Amino acid sequence: MIEIDVINQCLDSMALAPISAGEVSGHPYAQSAQQKLDDTTEDVLAKGWWHNERIITTSLPTGLLRVEGAAGRVLSLREGAIYDHGTQATLTNPYPAQTLGYVLLEFDALPVALQAYIAALTVVAFQASIDGSDVKLKQHGGEVARALTVVQEIDRNSRVRWSK
Repeated sequence: MIEIDVINQCLDSMALAPISAGEVSGHPYAQSAQQKLDDTTEDVLAKGWWHNERIITTSLPTGLLRVEGAAGRVLSLREGAIYDHGTQATLTNPYPAQTLGYVLLEFDALPVALQAYIAALTVVAFQASIDGSDVKLKQHGGEVARALTVVQEIDRNSRVRWSK
């Protein structure tokens, strides 16, 4: 799946004809769908999944969305740096062991399961903002639930394998 596929799913939810990737910038509904896709991708990846998890040791990765620490250490991003809520200090390089970061990745580079989940969420967000049909929202909401179940199962299995 690529971005234009998701945009066309959004257009299809309104019974509009599909377009090519080159037509997105000139199509008002396609531009809205693209923005919903970008926002949804960032929101979903900020949660943190097996695929966008990075161990931070020396430098902060590009596109860092969220950080978390080991053993109950509460960390957050502040002004492009990692802040430790326990010590109330900004952390510097090198970072403490087991500092995890979750990065923003291009939609096209994501695994199929994450793409399907993001696509389903995007269609629901698009549908809610443009049409708001209860029937359509319910139909697409079921797709979101199914896709989320798959993503959560893969995430759980991937984390168990890597932790051993």
